[in-house]
Amino acid sequence: MRKFITFILLLLCITSFAQTTDSLPRYTKEVIANEEAYFKLLHGWKFKHGTNDQWKNPDLVDNDWTLIKTDSLGNIIKQEMNFNKMGWFRNSFEIDSTLVGIPLSLSVDLTGAYSIYLDGKLLKTFGAFSNGSNGTIVFFTFNELKRPYTNFVFTKPGKHTFAIKYENSQIKATDTFFDFDFRITKTENALLLKQKKNQTSSIVMIIGSVFMTLFVFHLILFLFYRQFKPNLYFSLFSFSMGGVFVSISYFLMVSDVKGEEWVYKFIVFLTCLSGFALSGLVNTLFSKKQLRFKIFTALSVITILILFFSIDISGAIVPFLFAFACIECSILLIKAILKKVKGARILASGILFTLFFTLIIIIAFSIFSKNGNLELGDNQNDFTNVLVGISFVGFALSIFSIPFSMSAYLAWYFSYINTENEEKLMEVKNLTAQNLDQEKEKQTIIENINQELEVQVENRKNEIEIQKSEIKIQNEKLEVERLKSEALLLNILPEEIALELKEKGKTQSKFFDSVTILFTDFKDFTKLTEKVSSTELIEELNYCFKEFDRIISKYGIEKIKTIGDAYMAVSGLPVKDEKHAIKMVYAALEIRDFMEEYKQKRITEGKEYFEMRIGINSGEVVAGIVGIKKFAYDVWGTAVNIASEMEVNGCIGKVNISENTYKLVHKNFSTELRPEKLEDSQVNMYFAEIKEKSVNLERAKEFILNKLTQELPKHLHYHNISHILDVYDAAMRYAKLEGISAEDTELLKVAALFHDSGFIVKADGHEMISCGFAEEYLPDFGYSFNQIEKIKGMIMATRIPQTPKNHLEQILADADLDYLGRADFEEISNGLFEELKAENKISDLDTWNKIQVSFFEKHSYFTESAKRLRNAKKQENLQLIKSQLL
Repeated sequence: MRKFITFILLLLCITSFAQTTDSLPRYTKEVIANEEAYFKLLHGWKFKHGTNDQWKNPDLVDNDWTLIKTDSLGNIIKQEMNFNKMGWFRNSFEIDSTLVGIPLSLSVDLTGAYSIYLDGKLLKTFGAFSNGSNGTIVFFTFNELKRPYTNFVFTKPGKHTFAIKYENSQIKATDTFFDFDFRITKTENALLLKQKKNQTSSIVMIIGSVFMTLFVFHLILFLFYRQFKPNLYFSLFSFSMGGVFVSISYFLMVSDVKGEEWVYKFIVFLTCLSGFALSGLVNTLFSKKQLRFKIFTALSVITILILFFSIDISGAIVPFLFAFACIECSILLIKAILKKVKGARILASGILFTLFFTLIIIIAFSIFSKNGNLELGDNQNDFTNVLVGISFVGFALSIFSIPFSMSAYLAWYFSYINTENEEKLMEVKNLTAQNLDQEKEKQTIIENINQELEVQVENRKNEIEIQKSEIKIQNEKLEVERLKSEALLLNILPEEIALELKEKGKTQSKFFDSVTILFTDFKDFTKLTEKVSSTELIEELNYCFKEFDRIISKYGIEKIKTIGDAYMAVSGLPVKDEKHAIKMVYAALEIRDFMEEYKQKRITEGKEYFEMRIGINSGEVVAGIVGIKKFAYDVWGTAVNIASEMEVNGCIGKVNISENTYKLVHKNFSTELRPEKLEDSQVNMYFAEIKEKSVNLERAKEFILNKLTQELPKHLHYHNISHILDVYDAAMRYAKLEGISAEDTELLKVAALFHDSGFIVKADGHEMISCGFAEEYLPDFGYSFNQIEKIKGMIMATRIPQTPKNHLEQILADADLDYLGRADFEEISNGLFEELKAENKISDLDTWNKIQVSFFEKHSYFTESAKRLRNAKKQENLQLIKSQLL
């Protein structure tokens, strides 16, 4: 009943006040009786657009001014009017004598520049007017704490007038900017509020410092252990929170904030960063899919980029972005708790606690705030005050709940890892103990069965020896088969191509700029097949082609293929050879001679015979393997086609060569220009024959001896003219004893004279250089290609270790080391020692003797004549050397 009466009286007072809004309000000392009390000028404010300094006077008649209408509770009734930069506010009221002489302070919450007048006298100006920078909009304010105060004293009771000159270029039309806050309180109350403001600022700064400390701490943790990314995200979250609190502290401590726009941008950036860090933290710990986090990251980056162009747009996006992060964080944490993810409850307790009280504060502020101020105390009932107070206390506590829960989570995490490691260590210890027991048991078992094992090992050794013998036999068989396979592959493909195919599984076609192609074909082969049985025909073809193979192999020519009765070969590939044309013509003439002998033999036997045409051309081709089954090495190019035409236009018993081949061989062969030309290409054709030459051994001997005398280095005490003539004499002696023909003896003499001529250039590889000299100079003395090839083979047979391949090469190899089994061995050996010593290849005699002993024991003569004449003395010389060893 009592409450009902009070409510009726209050309603009557409000109604009465609403009906007398034209009378001036009257204030007494009671409105500021306690230390936090203040009174507001809610009613009676008038506004006029424009400016006039007379408008500050208290006796101004302001009936034509616009009355800012309020309801019975003092709330501004919204009304819109044009506003262009500047205007005035006026409010008149009365006081009694109880307020006279009391120091008072007033505060006005306006955005922009304004001057406050009391009874026409200027109290204070805030901001700057048109001749300076305009007042800026206050964008972040706790109105109870951050407000500038102006001090004044009422000197008399009665009517008083406040006038406010106001300027703001950012407002174009009025709406709610009239809803400003005008408060008056005792100066001592203002000082108390200022003190509270400083205390609050310090507390906020301390909170910011705590977060900054956490930022540094967790960043260091991340740098030391980068696999655990939650430390990075939490350090970024702590940095953003610390930055926000430091910025708030700055606003609280400084009334007239400078550079507010940049501070606002910084706060927007920090808010984006805090949302990003919070999302990254929770997604890293409790989400396998990172799609939402990637989307959030992209949105955060876009918002920050927008911030540089528009604060308003970016500022409007940030709350939604942060709300999205909070919602996602809450959902992931709740899911993690429901799934019983380890550690989820610890971290969720702090984050959800903070988010809960943050939401409560936002709701309370939305419901109970007025003009940006949270109205509590007498303005609300006791339950509301208690509820809001509890919310603020919870929020204050929740500020530290996230770092506390994160620290608790890390403590749990490292404890969990440590526990796992201890368990694993215990398992290792247990396993070690078990292993020791098992080892003891094993040792006992091993000792018991050692004797049995020794018997078994011995038996096994015997078995292994038998198996090794069997494996050796199998390996030998496999090696034989492998060699057969390789021989078969080499019979199909050139050696270089076969090796490439084995190593890489494929081959690359190659271009050759100069080779010589040969085609052969039997005349009237089709008619001949009608006269001879198929068996005999195949046998005769095989007989002829086998001889062709032998002849071209001797000259290093590559057989390409046979097509029916046609035979194709190429000289100068796959290994390039500068003498490819010469070798091919020699081979062709030898094939021609073989076929002539074959023809005469068949005629004598009264049998059918083959007659053959041979065509040769030189030029560029492309060579490679065709197909993937039954590999075939083949060549392509215009030169191949011309060679085929040369064969078709050839004559029986003649070697028909093209003009390209003629240019390469005309100095080595007798050639006859044919009157005909190839029909399509108009290429000249020539018949080639062996050029009759008179071999002049004496001139060749005189030439090489003069060259050796003039050009051999002087330090050669062994490889000199004396050694070359000694080998020459020994070769002649062995040739006579071995029954060598006069023609081959002549070649043996030349090989002996040239075999060490390479020392003119250098000792290493002198045999190859000697062969080069033979190729270069011997044609001038009438020696044919085949003769020079034989001479080169004999020269190469003298290379250590010696590997002669025929009788002539064996003779020259024995002649080269004939001194090993002679009485003058010691004298010749000393000459070789001095030569090697001069070349710094050996330093002392004892080392030289050891080398000689090793050489003697490995060496053996090849011919029976050398063995009979030199082996006995060679053994005596070996014993002599051994006796000189230290």
